[in-house]
Amino acid sequence: MKSLDEWLDWQRRVHPEDVDLSLDRVAEVYGRLDTQAFSAKVFTIAGTNGKGSSVAMLESICLTAGYSVGSYTTPHLLNYNERIRVNGFDVDDAVLVRAFSVVEEARRSTTLTYFEFGTLAAMTVFISQALEVVILEVGLGGRLDAVNVVDSDVAILTSVGIDHTKWLGTTIEAIGREKAGIFRRGRCAISSSQMPPNSVISYAEELDTPLLINGRDFSIEEDAGGLLWHVNDCLVGAVPNPPLKGKHQLANVAGVLTALHYSGLDLQMDDYQLGLKQVRLMGRFQRISIEPTIIVDVAHNPQAAQALSSTLAAHPQRTVVVLGMYIDKNLLGFMAAMDSVVDEWHLGGLRPPRGASISDLKRVVGGGSSCTPIYYHVDVEAAYNTALDQISHDTRIVVTGSFETVAIAIRAAGKVNIL
Repeated sequence: MKSLDEWLDWQRRVHPEDVDLSLDRVAEVYGRLDTQAFSAKVFTIAGTNGKGSSVAMLESICLTAGYSVGSYTTPHLLNYNERIRVNGFDVDDAVLVRAFSVVEEARRSTTLTYFEFGTLAAMTVFISQALEVVILEVGLGGRLDAVNVVDSDVAILTSVGIDHTKWLGTTIEAIGREKAGIFRRGRCAISSSQMPPNSVISYAEELDTPLLINGRDFSIEEDAGGLLWHVNDCLVGAVPNPPLKGKHQLANVAGVLTALHYSGLDLQMDDYQLGLKQVRLMGRFQRISIEPTIIVDVAHNPQAAQALSSTLAAHPQRTVVVLGMYIDKNLLGFMAAMDSVVDEWHLGGLRPPRGASISDLKRVVGGGSSCTPIYYHVDVEAAYNTALDQISHDTRIVVTGSFETVAIAIRAAGKVNIL
């Protein structure tokens, strides 16, 4: 295989399951890689929402401070290359192909899922670059996620909500325990949430992991023109609001700053301040058009929908939502969380087998439970184009529900830059 597309197509067929949570196979292959020279400071981020934003802030601040940084995130929005970044840039196809070749040689007869293959390729890239900082975003859960094969120096747990119940459990406590699996004995762990599940606190105590909790051990409070950051009731300094929109980002800011504070990295207040100012992240309340106003957001569960709803409510305007979701997501819960700020729904089908088709949408939602008009379309493209054709000057379009849905809108608009 010579091209990136060939490799990715083949990886989807190597393992019989898309998701097979287990560290045994990944650890076996990782152990065959040449990791002796790997000495980077590792941050691992788990949580239901807020992981991508936290990675972006960590990356920006560390780069501002002059460190060499590798970041691994999933899923990608437009191109697979987005998943692996070195010093702020997506790696190119040639780098990925070389990394896949190294992983394949180490794999031998061990099967790997698509995600596991990509995770090991990311580590191969980071090891070869001799980076000083590596930031790893958990794909699903934490305890058995492929990135957990690497020991973190600092673990960040963002919000915990109900999602991926097939694999993680049906309660906040069960899901929290799975996500806390990224903690390491004696190494710092940060809860960006002010109310982590009791299972997270208990596991940290059991493991003798110092767990710092937002609102108890550190905090961020809004001040005129910016934010005040406290650790142990002492003011560390004033920092700016990052360009990422929404009040929910304050918790992510607090967690990231405190994780860096306890990381042992040499950071100055100027690094925190400039790093936050320069944060960029596609698909998080991103405006891709000014006239008409079109906003995209990758929210895909009720907790994220509530955050999106709050951000929209802070700037009242007639709102038309284009929604496309996966069949395993809580569609009704998502719509209920947003319904108070939505004037019109346009639901579009996504590709099988994971995407919810138009028939799935009609079966689950039906006529809806409110007086908000709901229109069904064969696919997201049709939903987006219809909303665009009917838009009036006082209306904004919000495209949300999944990474795939947002990618469709960005491609249709021909815009990638964050306005």
